[in-house]
This record gives sequence, C-alpha cells and structure tokens, in this order.
Amino acid sequence: MLMDIKNNGSWILRSILQIRPDAKRLTQWDSLKRSEKFRLNKAYIEFLKEIPNVVWSGLVRSNIARPRAVFLLWLACHKRLPTKDRLMKIDIFHQPNCIFCNCAESVQHLFFECNVTSVVWEGVLRSKNLRGQFLKIAVAKTIYEIGWNRNRIVYNKNYTIRNTVNVIVDNIVNRVWVFPKYRHRIVQILLS
Repeated sequence: MLMDIKNNGSWILRSILQIRPDAKRLTQWDSLKRSEKFRLNKAYIEFLKEIPNVVWSGLVRSNIARPRAVFLLWLACHKRLPTKDRLMKIDIFHQPNCIFCNCAESVQHLFFECNVTSVVWEGVLRSKNLRGQFLKIAVAKTIYEIGWNRNRIVYNKNYTIRNTVNVIVDNIVNRVWVFPKYRHRIVQILLS
C-alpha cells in the first residue's frame, strides 16, 4: 500500500523518502498511520528492520579502540579507504603498486594479502587470549597502524614498519587498562 505524503508534512520524512523510494511501499506504514500520533522514531525503527545485518558490524559497534582507528576500520569494511587502486580511478595517483611488496594495492591486498602486513597480523594475533573486546581493538588498531605506516612510507619515504606489532600491543594495553575488569587478561596477553 502506498503512503500519501502531505505537502505540509515533515520535511525530514520527505527527504528520507526521496533517498529511499522503496520506503513508500513498506507495509508497516498502516500500523504507523493508525496510531493517534505519527512518530518519526517508530518509522526509523521500521526502516532499520529492512536493512540486512553485515558480518563485520559487531567488530565496529561498541569497539573501545581510538575513534580514528574504528573509523578507519569502518572505511576498510566498506572498501572506501583511499588505496592506490581507488586513487588511480579518480586520477590522483599514478603508481598502483603496494609500497611494502610492489604488488597491485587494494584494501584486500594491503590488509590481508601483502607479505609484509601478514607478518604484522601474525604478530598481533599470536596471543590466544585475544577474544571479545581485545580482538576488536586489535583488528581496529592493526588496520589503523598498517594504513598509517603505509602513508608515512609513501609521503616521508624513510619510515619502516618494524616496530608496528609492539606499538599495537602497547596501544591495546594502554587503551584497556582503564577498565579494571580486563586487567587480568592484559597480564595474560603480555605474558604470552
């Protein structure tokens, strides 16, 4: 059933329906219209039910890593990081090779297939005590550090990725130490 929108209706609702034209066909509109007062938050909740849940959402949500690391993780999950393959498409960068191993650079390659970054991942994830919140922080911080080191090498030409694992582990410890319930696990991670 189609919903009629009055010309004097909510400008927010009209703009939402312009972005998502399929929203006009939602069957939940009937129940929302029947109530004595229309509530935009109820309509928003109904919209959310239609959106499929992605596998990486738990990794980004409630992650206590630094906000910039979580944001970079979110960009990587959406394949929106400015890697050389994306920069070449918009004619900003002209050399497509990975700075670490000289293969074609993409998000997939940079963070998961590159020989150099694989060593970083192995170093960070070697601890068997990385679970839950620790694993979320480790993934976010590893992606952040790999991206940050890549940019340092590209733009400064004189930086190495040698101490990255130690920087990531130190950051996890420093970030989580403020939560007393995690301190015994921090000791286990440091001892392993």
